[in-house]
Amino acid sequence: MANMATCPNCGRPVSGRARRCGYCGESLLEDYFSAPGMELGGEEGPSAGATAATVLGSFGAVALIVALVFQLLVLFGFGPEALVPSLDLAWWLRTLAMTVLPVVYLVQQLLLGGHRKSLVFDAVWLFLGMCGLTTTLLCYLDRGSAAFYGMTAIPYLLVVGCALVTVACVTAILAYRREEADV
Repeated sequence: MANMATCPNCGRPVSGRARRCGYCGESLLEDYFSAPGMELGGEEGPSAGATAATVLGSFGAVALIVALVFQLLVLFGFGPEALVPSLDLAWWLRTLAMTVLPVVYLVQQLLLGGHRKSLVFDAVWLFLGMCGLTTTLLCYLDRGSAAFYGMTAIPYLLVVGCALVTVACVTAILAYRREEADV
């Protein structure tokens, strides 16, 4: 005999495979997707805001890493000779910062996956993203529009990367604050 269930509305027996009660028309699937034990891993996933922050932050980190690749192409002789910077201490320090910060940020975004326990990391990255954005705009606007052509797409990538990291941090902070307010 088929698996039988009871209608929550009229109390009559219905088939366990029925979607609606044949007597009163009540949906029997209403609580199906929120039934206990249906969650993956037994815990809630990150909120939509936290997921958006992770995606935006990851794209920002990738843009910063691509800027690093363009920065390093100068070592191998690519790009117009007129725009090749001198490989002095400032260039190496800038390249080191462009290497460490985006990689650490990308690894952190991928490890956290939208789950946050505090706002410390997001506050630090928000500060660094705004500093990077401001510094990039000031440095490259000071050099003129010639720096924006050819292999020197670096300013565009730095601006996009820092802006995405900044927006991701603000989104993460707002999502975290909203989650705290809902609890």
